[in-house]
Amino acid sequence: MTTLCLFVLYWIPGGDYGSAENTAFAFAQMFQDWRLSLAVVGSICSIAFFNFFGITIAKRMSSTARSTIDSLRTFIIWIISLLIGWESFQWLQLVGFIILVSGSFLYNEVIRVPFYHSWYTKHYAAHLKHTAEKKKKTSQTVVAQETEEETTRLMQ
Repeated sequence: MTTLCLFVLYWIPGGDYGSAENTAFAFAQMFQDWRLSLAVVGSICSIAFFNFFGITIAKRMSSTARSTIDSLRTFIIWIISLLIGWESFQWLQLVGFIILVSGSFLYNEVIRVPFYHSWYTKHYAAHLKHTAEKKKKTSQTVVAQETEEETTRLMQ
């Protein structure tokens, strides 16, 4: 699929030596500069290891752990880019990263805001109860019982 997209993008006019994406020129650059080739191979290995370990972590631990580790991966890549000199430090990037990680931690309940967590649990339980009542009316008793059990568990 990617090969097909790259072929189409080569024929669309653009700013990459006359194309929207000039794959031939990209490969020529990689063959001429060993550092660029090393960066591409490193990126491929990084993505392969990330996906392998991500699936393993999600299987053995949880998706929450995988999401948290994914945030740390972004931070590590950013630090390496700064150390190599590919990027310059900007405070706005740090602020954005902190917002990204905070949102991920709040969503995955790694960090719990006391008042928000109790409010959310109460409203979510009420939503589950309402859903259970609707499903009872449509004679889906098995699903309704499971929802009630989850509601009871959340209320505790």
